Amino acid sequence: PGVIAESERFDLILGSPPYFPLEAGVHGDHPQKVACRFEAQGTIADYATVAARHLDWGGVFACVFPIDPALERQQSERLRDLRARRDQPAVDAALANLRAAAKGTENLLYPMKDALRAYATLGEVSDVLRDEFGVYQPAR
Repeated sequence: PGVIAESERFDLILGSPPYFPLEAGVHGDHPQKVACRFEAQGTIADYATVAARHLDWGGVFACVFPIDPALERQQSERLRDLRARRDQPAVDAALANLRAAAKGTENLLYPMKDALRAYATLGEVSDVLRDEFGVYQPAR
């Protein structure tokens, strides 16, 4: 309280809040280290609640979380395995059909489903749509 006015609004709130309960580890030799590493003044839910009160209509709240290295490795292996066993020419054809549909006026749901059924990744499908439509920018 007192740092920002209750009525103040922002179109972007970016956070890298502390992630660990106070009792979860060694605090270190400097008091600021505690505030940077631990939930000294509330939980991540409290952080999100305060951010929501200050987020302007159409604004973006982005929170950076650490990635578990083991989980990242596992997901990378799954993606590598998927790409090794899928029929790449079928994926390429399905993504090309999606791109053609996006350039026209036809329903995108069917070519998207076909691309996913051919084991295109959600990222690959999203890349095609971003290439054709750009990234949404809320009206000001």
